[in-house]
Amino acid sequence: MMKRILSFILVSAFLFASLSLEISAQIPNYEYNNEYSELLFSLDVLDSSELNGNPVTRAQFVKYAMKLAGIHISPYKGTEFKDVPNSHADYGYIMSAVDFGLISIAEYFRPDDTIAPTEALKIIVHLLGYDFMAASKGGYPTGYLQTAQTIDLSKGIDISVLTMSDYDVCALLYNALNVKLPEVSYTEEGNEYYIGTATILQKYRGIIEVTGIVDGVSHYSEYNVQGLGESRISINGTIYSTGSLNCDSLFGYDVVAYYDTKAKCLITCTPTDSNNVVSIYAEDIVSFKNGTFEYIDKDYRNKTLSIKPDSTIFYNGRLFNYNELKMLPESGSLTFVSPSGSGAYTTLYIKSYRTIVVSSVSASNKYYLADKYSSADVLVIDPNETEVIVTDQDG
Repeated sequence: MMKRILSFILVSAFLFASLSLEISAQIPNYEYNNEYSELLFSLDVLDSSELNGNPVTRAQFVKYAMKLAGIHISPYKGTEFKDVPNSHADYGYIMSAVDFGLISIAEYFRPDDTIAPTEALKIIVHLLGYDFMAASKGGYPTGYLQTAQTIDLSKGIDISVLTMSDYDVCALLYNALNVKLPEVSYTEEGNEYYIGTATILQKYRGIIEVTGIVDGVSHYSEYNVQGLGESRISINGTIYSTGSLNCDSLFGYDVVAYYDTKAKCLITCTPTDSNNVVSIYAEDIVSFKNGTFEYIDKDYRNKTLSIKPDSTIFYNGRLFNYNELKMLPESGSLTFVSPSGSGAYTTLYIKSYRTIVVSSVSASNKYYLADKYSSADVLVIDPNETEVIVTDQDG
């Protein structure tokens, strides 16, 4: 049984209304879940509480690098740095990084200083095994910066700044996960290094990247209107288990996902920035005719959006057949989705709700709720639904 969410707002007894919308009227720059952070969270490299735009310290970055590589933390009891006592929160990570060769022994480590891009890139270049390339390009710092650029490690990062924020570090760590690791060929003339085909994710964690358009979810599929069943998704025709992820709202989106070949399920699945997504409030719609919506945008200008009769439409989470007379909810929102490169809006999500104040609950039918102000207005809850979410007026 597909899930339907009813939103309830408590007023006196109960006031039934919609979930608070997480959109602003006509927002073309739809906020996607950050694919960088979602993947790093799922791998336990970063914690969501650590992303707030603050500078990252040297100690923090070493911890992230060690967790990225899954390197075992050594049970040290002594110390190599005068400013890193055994009681330091990241002591184990720092000393294990010394043992692994990521950082060198010195009198002081300066754990609480913010890390510079050149320092961070050097550590990750070494972690990935590209020291040979950095050395051939002049060593630290120029050789490491050039190597980082060659292997796309510094993509999307401003290396001209003096310190790195946790957002920049998040991007750097994500880039590192997708860098092709070097391989070595042993010959009589000496060792020959070249860029291989495997990444850290593939080689050490058994995780592969999956990209494409979602063409099937639990309750609906392009190949089966009954859907794929619970916890399943189809991306470009290939079906995957979603594990604990809820991907039902991603139909029609271009996504990047990561599949764990050991657990045999996706660990993340997020829309890419290449989707064109527009969300508008139902109250802003002026008219709908022949597949075209006319609405007023945030600057009070009249605009239009069009869909085709063969577009996939979901009405409150359920598949909905195109009907000109039912395309305008009194209250709610409409979200138009155009995956990368398609041009046209191929998927439409309609959220519709109404508000009633419950005066009573039927004694003979506990799923039947009467409106306090209108005898004609009632709400009947489907007893076969698997999930009902109750919220107060604050959402």
